[in-house]
Amino acid sequence: METHIDLESLPFAELIRLAKLATEAMALSHEHDQARSRAYCQLLAACNGEMLARRRRAARHCGTALAISPPC
Repeated sequence: METHIDLESLPFAELIRLAKLATEAMALSHEHDQARSRAYCQLLAACNGEMLARRRRAARHCGTALAISPPC
């Protein structure tokens, strides 16, 4: 499974949806296909990394980690 997704360009809601789908796919493939399960795990990790980066940027711009939208 070789796919490129530009996580930085995804809206926050879509990023969360993608992470949830990757989590579900990882769980479903865990028993039968370890390689695919690892790929979904890496996708989930990338989504989480992007969400954390957005929280850090929001905290720097707005002074709070809860502000996920563009700079105030």
